[in-house]
Amino acid sequence: MSDADREYQRLLDEARRARDEAERLRREAHAEAQRLKAEARRAREEARRQREAARNARQRTAATGDPADAPARAERPFPPLEGIRALEIDNTAGKLTVRACSGDELPIIAAAASKNAPEIQVDRAGDTLRIHIRVARGWLFRRKQSATSLVRLPPHHLRSLRIANGYGEIEAAALEAESIRISTGAGAITAVGLRGDLEVSVGAGKVTVLAHEGTASAHSGTGDITLDLAAVPPGMYRVDVGLGRAEVRIPPGTQVEVRANSGLGKTNLGVPSVPGAPAVIKVNSGVGEASVRIREPGAAPPPPRPSRPAPPARAAERRREAEELRVLQLLEQGRITPQDAADLIAALRGMPPPPLDDSPEED
Repeated sequence: MSDADREYQRLLDEARRARDEAERLRREAHAEAQRLKAEARRAREEARRQREAARNARQRTAATGDPADAPARAERPFPPLEGIRALEIDNTAGKLTVRACSGDELPIIAAAASKNAPEIQVDRAGDTLRIHIRVARGWLFRRKQSATSLVRLPPHHLRSLRIANGYGEIEAAALEAESIRISTGAGAITAVGLRGDLEVSVGAGKVTVLAHEGTASAHSGTGDITLDLAAVPPGMYRVDVGLGRAEVRIPPGTQVEVRANSGLGKTNLGVPSVPGAPAVIKVNSGVGEASVRIREPGAAPPPPRPSRPAPPARAAERRREAEELRVLQLLEQGRITPQDAADLIAALRGMPPPPLDDSPEED
């Protein structure tokens, strides 16, 4: 056999081996695809069975009133507020609603959970009243137990009001105090019709403040912030968002000095900035949009529409959310700087980090 024939035969053997290898890889890919489809089908069936079981449980509770299927509740009347100047409300996890009594309503502290009744603890130290609402396990994002809590406050002049939730939503309405502080680790905050010096903070989530009267500041590591002001008394107003949209609305004809900055995004100013005005508005967004505009004249803006439930997050999205929450926890513990947190979150989302601003901040 000549050298050309041997070379030809070698090329034929290599082509045959390559074809066999490609066929083997094709079979393995087909088998893997079938396996993934089967797993997805089993996951859908399991989710369907869980939905049916939950629906049947609700129907059984509505039909029979069986307390075994009803949420576990805890309730107690609100303590007297004579001599109280400061009120602190802490909730482990879930949804916390704090509002003033209206009409013939009575002040109350109530909470419900799916498994064990939450524990309500009220302590008084001098002129400070502390309300603690605790559940056994409060991991909101892992679908563990969390509480749905309601605190109705009687009319009373407070120097300080603090509302805190470990994880979950906070709704505050028709509250008044010289100083109001609202915070949650991760979730959403909605405040409507508050009066006083307001400070709102959320690690990861959305902040909506509507028809507020008084100075205000809002901070969110990841999530949008809307600050709607019914009146703008002299003072400093701050909105800081690490990743998201920051928007401030002011009444028509209000003169303010505006200092807006968006590290990676755009700045939208719908009002003129008046240097030296008694009210100063600072809006900063690391990655996103910074906006200041005129609120709708006349009535107060409507509350936010309830959002439709989002589809279940994929595993990669859940991992990214967990990493972002870890970054925000490190920031809260003081182990990293806000710039480091913004850089890390931008990297997790596949975005370039916001540019550094070395210029000193003006007060």
